[in-house]
Amino acid sequence: TLDQLITGSHRRADHVIIRDGARAGERLPLIGGTLTLDETDGIRATGSLQLPPIGWLIDYLDPLTTRVELDVVLAIVGDDGTTHAWRKAVVHATAMPIEVSATGGLQVQVQVADRADWISKTGMREHYAGSGATSIMTHAIRLATMRAPWLPIGDITDPGYTAGVDLLVGGVGEDPWSEAVRLAWSVGQRLYVDADGSLASQSVLMPDRTDARWVSGEAGCLISSMSTERSDADVCNALGVEWEEPRPDDADEGWTPRGGVEWWVDVDGPLGT
Repeated sequence: TLDQLITGSHRRADHVIIRDGARAGERLPLIGGTLTLDETDGIRATGSLQLPPIGWLIDYLDPLTTRVELDVVLAIVGDDGTTHAWRKAVVHATAMPIEVSATGGLQVQVQVADRADWISKTGMREHYAGSGATSIMTHAIRLATMRAPWLPIGDITDPGYTAGVDLLVGGVGEDPWSEAVRLAWSVGQRLYVDADGSLASQSVLMPDRTDARWVSGEAGCLISSMSTERSDADVCNALGVEWEEPRPDDADEGWTPRGGVEWWVDVDGPLGT
């Protein structure tokens, strides 16, 4: 049962997988650290990872040398040996990794962030010019990928609004990611990089209530500013696992297994745990 998985003899097997270079595919255990996933931030995934003190690791992840990305994977090994794994983010080192002393010995500490951070720091080489007849969301996508043409395009919602006049955005050295996020926000979309490393968007409006509405058919129907508030007072951690009873040896031919979803709810633990 799920309760047994949570309280039983399962073990955490969180790890990172190197995505690039000669060591692509290698898996390193996560000794500790933090990974913050903030849906309200333009750069959703940031954190500090603690990895084993492997001799080549510091130079290999040095962001001044090359951009090497890591899959951050949360994994649980059940009592039966089955591993349940979830990729939480695709990240890269934002500073030179350092070796630190901790309980149990030395560790390599790596400050990380997702691909939005890399795009943000590349800087624009020229201003961006776009047609007023093209949707604003298309311009946002082009801005986000102008310095990262390799960025996969994931689940994007384009409301179809246009500016009605040609756009001239940014300039040399300015932040292309912030400009892209600003354009997407103006048509009610929050631009971000998802857990798979793809460019995605979601509505800035909560799906279960209406804070604002769009007026169709009017030119220049954009958001100039919006204030949102959230409370975590009634939020809890919940984890559900599907289950199905095993077939008895003496079961009839028409036997149908019972099953369902068992939920584990924690109202006291810290959010995001």
